[in-house]
Amino acid sequence: TSMIIMTSDQCLIEKLKKKVALLSRSSAETCVQLSRAKLERCEKTNAELVQLGVSQIARMDGPAILKQARDLAQQAEAALSAQDFHAARTHARDSMQMLRILQRSQWREATRTLSSAMTSPYTIAYSTLPDHWQMISKIGRSGKNIESNLLRSGDFEDIDTMVVERWKHEQSAIEGTEAIAELYPRDKKSGDFSLRLLAAPLSRQHMPAHIEGPLVKVTTPPLAVRSGQIVHVTGWVKVSSPITGNPQGATFQDSIMGPGGALHWNTQSDWQKIDMIREVPQSDNLILTLSLNGMGSILFDDLRVIAYTPEPKLYQQTNAAETPPLLESENENSDGFNLLKKLPKLGPFPEKE
Repeated sequence: TSMIIMTSDQCLIEKLKKKVALLSRSSAETCVQLSRAKLERCEKTNAELVQLGVSQIARMDGPAILKQARDLAQQAEAALSAQDFHAARTHARDSMQMLRILQRSQWREATRTLSSAMTSPYTIAYSTLPDHWQMISKIGRSGKNIESNLLRSGDFEDIDTMVVERWKHEQSAIEGTEAIAELYPRDKKSGDFSLRLLAAPLSRQHMPAHIEGPLVKVTTPPLAVRSGQIVHVTGWVKVSSPITGNPQGATFQDSIMGPGGALHWNTQSDWQKIDMIREVPQSDNLILTLSLNGMGSILFDDLRVIAYTPEPKLYQQTNAAETPPLLESENENSDGFNLLKKLPKLGPFPEKE
């Protein structure tokens, strides 16, 4: 963000120049420190991805991008030592821009098959991408230890079964509104029913402007899971009418990550897939919570919970100089190749007055 000041007051201009001069050093030092920290973080994460053998971008394009970012960071350090604060900030900024491009590319590579960035707890931050790939590897080692659907009544076809299995339903309708949860036959993804959460004003003239807390909430039965397991929750959701009055909209959360890992919906939509993968830190009960936090309507259907129990990893002696095997789909035309050629060219430095 830049600020333009138009004035004929020479005294004010001189004061501003002195102020800028005072801030130039600290501003440049901060930028250089940030670029140094970001470079170290990206080098560490890229090295971990290469070691895991899961990212062709990390292996094919990462070294070249990191070299450019490193060169720019070194130029920023040199400019700072020479007290050329403008050049130091510019070089540091360009170094961080290169690193952001690498981060974004590797993040997209990890999430390209996920329905949401919140599907995996480890795709929320760049530095935990190696943890995401390790979790996916564990799922691959669970072929012989997959527990069938733990949530048998997640198809919402039988209210009696839901009662027996201890589904819970809470309503907190505010004055002038009604809130319900029901098995709904008129719109479903499959079978005869879906679960509908609905909150509506009793009169259009008294529409609440702001709503706090869920108006209607449904929780699943407690599902026993064991430490070290990986749980994959799937299902379908449809926002049949926009959810207003609360920015939280409708939420779908698990008891492992809580509100911080919740999926959110506000705008009207057709049926869309729900995907949620969680590692179980300790043996406990997993509970899913479906909440409607504003005025509107949302449908859920075909909720399933699959538990994977990974087998121990078998370590094999390999030649360190051996080239890692090609990833599936790795070829000269793949999107991961020649990423460096696709990067925007950095513009020339503006003239310093």
